[in-house]
Amino acid sequence: MSRLPEDTKTKKFSKTIKEHPLISAAVVFFIMVFTSTVSSFHSNQQLSLSKHEGVITEGDRVIIPEDQIIEGDFIVRNAEVVLMGKIKGNLTLVNSQIVESSNNHNYQVANISHHVEGKVVEIDQYFAWMYHRAENEFKSFLSFVSP
Repeated sequence: MSRLPEDTKTKKFSKTIKEHPLISAAVVFFIMVFTSTVSSFHSNQQLSLSKHEGVITEGDRVIIPEDQIIEGDFIVRNAEVVLMGKIKGNLTLVNSQIVESSNNHNYQVANISHHVEGKVVEIDQYFAWMYHRAENEFKSFLSFVSP
């Protein structure tokens, strides 16, 4: 028996895969989920926003008029946001930015705090987007489970 040659690395790997099919199925599942979420993040380049009355859209620009007050969270995806009104909640910008109405320069943080009472979350990367989605799903699950 001591004279038999040792198994090669590929042979050991294939033997492990055959002995533990559940692990290989889990790995394939996570690879599929990861690739589908990456493709969904990059393929959706359309403007989208959460429904609130009084919000104006012009092309790829979302305008919140001066007299408008948005109750609750406001989510904007793939757009420039002209923020003149107030948001009583969080503002989430996915591949978006806040601009002034007269030109395309970014607002400074001090100007945003006068318009948004909650947090301003800017998401420009895939992992930040996934973290934000997982965090929101977990919070909604907890609010569903706990009274």
